Amino acid sequence: EPDTTYTFFIRARDESGQPGPVSEVSLTTAPLVAYPKAPAPDSYESTSIDVASGALSLRVTDELVGMDPISGALWGQTSEDRKSAEASSLWDRNTRTIRLRAAQNETVGFVLSFTQKAEEFPALSFNVQDFQGPKTIISARHLKLFQTKYAQSTSPTSGLKWRGDALVPIQNGLSLASPVPGQKAQSVYAELHVPAGADKGTYRSQISIARGSGGGESKLNIILDVLPVQMTDPPRFSIELPVPISITTLYRKDLANVTDAAPIERAYQELAHEHRCTLAFVPYARTGTYPDQVVPKTTGKGVDLSVSVWTDWDQRFMSYLTGDPFSRNKAGQVHADHFILPLFENWPTPFADGYLCANDETRRPDGLAVYAGPSDGIYSCMNSDYWRAFRAALKQFADHFKALNCLN
Repeated sequence: EPDTTYTFFIRARDESGQPGPVSEVSLTTAPLVAYPKAPAPDSYESTSIDVASGALSLRVTDELVGMDPISGALWGQTSEDRKSAEASSLWDRNTRTIRLRAAQNETVGFVLSFTQKAEEFPALSFNVQDFQGPKTIISARHLKLFQTKYAQSTSPTSGLKWRGDALVPIQNGLSLASPVPGQKAQSVYAELHVPAGADKGTYRSQISIARGSGGGESKLNIILDVLPVQMTDPPRFSIELPVPISITTLYRKDLANVTDAAPIERAYQELAHEHRCTLAFVPYARTGTYPDQVVPKTTGKGVDLSVSVWTDWDQRFMSYLTGDPFSRNKAGQVHADHFILPLFENWPTPFADGYLCANDETRRPDGLAVYAGPSDGIYSCMNSDYWRAFRAALKQFADHFKALNCLN
């Protein structure tokens, strides 16, 4: 037991077995470690306020809180959650103040949740003032606003729901141009980046929210406490955001057209880089298929496999390794932290062409063939030409990158 005294009686015997005198020894165990208690953050009444001449109610919430676009209810709240949500260290509704704390070179966020009260959801405009600090300012451009776009999703517990999906930058104000059927609520995600090297201390700013037609202006105060610590850049570990290379098709772009698709891919790379992450394009699908555009053209088989033309592949991907996607950032030429090569089970040799263990397969009830042989022998299930081609392709990439000085 901690902080307890124990007494022991000890007696030794000599070589002939005769016992000596009894000695008493006491010791006290260490007390329980008393961990320091962090002071509880200040708490404020965090219910909604009216804005836009009473046409909307507004509530400011943590960046992880979602809102139903039809009812305006916050997602996943129990009755206890709703009770505790009436108090917040982020949003003080009585003084209309948003309170933020961040390290230098950190990005923090919050959500502006609007709910319709009048017959229509009015268009809104936003104006952000610079953050005035003790010695310097943080430009208003570091606070970015995004309109949440909603998509339906299904879960076993909650069923079909509308959830926030894409975040679209707000440039010319907020409006429900393509609303969800029955939509009466809209979230705006706000993201503030504190520049590296910003002076520590308290900064103050305001967000003005007005009806797009003019009038009905409401002002929210922002208090930002910049802490005397700075996050490293780049981070000391890799943060990967894997996405399919086909993401550009969501924007109706032709994946085969570099001029058409590459700007979308690079925009995603820049966005990830701004948030200290690396966007890693996964060049193949789970089905084993891949677009022709993600692999260089090759000739030969097995050990004789060779990349015949690098031009198209370099035009599409080499900029990630040289820093071009990030050249618009103040950081200058910064290359991707890492990159997923298109070498996998189905390239450069189709898996079926090298597979030798069809006799070791069993069929599941659904008809799927499953390898049932010993796990330590699975690599011998591919023929020698398959592995020779794989190693040859890997060497071709390594030699190509070395020749272009991309391995530093």
